[in-house]
Amino acid sequence: MSIRDELIRIVEDADADIDERPFPDRIVDAILCRYAVVELPEPDFHGCWPAGGGTRVMLNVDGKITNGYAIRETPAEARALAAALLAAANRAESQQ
Repeated sequence: MSIRDELIRIVEDADADIDERPFPDRIVDAILCRYAVVELPEPDFHGCWPAGGGTRVMLNVDGKITNGYAIRETPAEARALAAALLAAANRAESQQ
């Protein structure tokens, strides 16, 4: 199932929920239960994105993504890594 299909299912389920909250609130809550929504940073004047701890992420001319330490990822691998980092951060926050 694609993310789009999953979001359609979530919206349909939220529409079927019967509670006193407004429909948009039910949709937002249902989506945020399953998906992380992040604000994407703008690149700095070097064309790099800040990644915390002094680390910057950059896009090489060959289309690979690197953090400057010879870690080169495809866009799909970078998205998978980002999702895993967000999931770990979510778990760590929930355990505090």
